Amino acid sequence: MTVREGSANCFPYWLEGEDLEVGINGAGNPMRASKFLWMTSEIAKCEGDTGEVTGYEKCRYSTLSKCNVSKLERLALSGNDSCIPTLAWTVRPAE
Repeated sequence: MTVREGSANCFPYWLEGEDLEVGINGAGNPMRASKFLWMTSEIAKCEGDTGEVTGYEKCRYSTLSKCNVSKLERLALSGNDSCIPTLAWTVRPAE
């Protein structure tokens, strides 16, 4: 197994709708925080002017296939499982 760390190798992907309960506030209401999954930048590959480029700093993603009820049922996800949508990568525009 290869362990990759740092922002040059990984990026956070927000798991929309999968907030975590992290405590109770003074009024007794649940406090929630967003849930993220750290993904390797190796999956970020897109076609640039000079050929294929790799890395989150060079490519950006768009969602091709979102997680919906039928997909979750088909994958039989439950409990702490998470659904990651299919991502398409394109060249990140120059700033």
